[in-house]
Amino acid sequence: MVASWVVVVLPGGGYGAVGAVLRFPVLVLQAAGADATVVVDYPARCKPSEELLWPELVAAVDAQVRSAVSRAERVTFVAKSLGTAALARLDAQTVVGAQIDAVWLTPLLRSPEVQAGVVAKRAWRSLLVAGDADPYHDPVQHEATRVTLGCQSLVLPGADHSLEVSGDPAASVDRLRQLTEAVTGFVA
Repeated sequence: MVASWVVVVLPGGGYGAVGAVLRFPVLVLQAAGADATVVVDYPARCKPSEELLWPELVAAVDAQVRSAVSRAERVTFVAKSLGTAALARLDAQTVVGAQIDAVWLTPLLRSPEVQAGVVAKRAWRSLLVAGDADPYHDPVQHEATRVTLGCQSLVLPGADHSLEVSGDPAASVDRLRQLTEAVTGFVA
């Protein structure tokens, strides 16, 4: 069976696909009509800090994405942190002929390579999401990327790299609700 709308999830290095920040956007996409979901697996030996292993990581991601989206009409990427770095490095030719959307969760825009890779995907309809208390969040790069892409953006007040508000579970749930509403609006 060929799926017409495939969601490809690129998890964080320490944040899996069952975590709420990835799970709820996927649920929104499935409710909107996505008919297949693929979670990318990273090679066990690839760590985000080991730059020498990036070619291996990117090759593994590329192969999985090619297989997952080979005949899809629409592809929506949902990437978090390390996943945004891998997606930014993905060869745009990997997904040709499909409508492409990307939800960039806690993108690592402080890295010039990641920022350049995200901007290179300007033909993709994108949503940038970050927390303003995330030590990896760069508000200047975030805004510059948003303007360059002409995309939607959500910066969650008080939210950290997991898009949670430290010490305040109710506020964390509220940030998750805001994320869910932003993705709902994005796919509408």
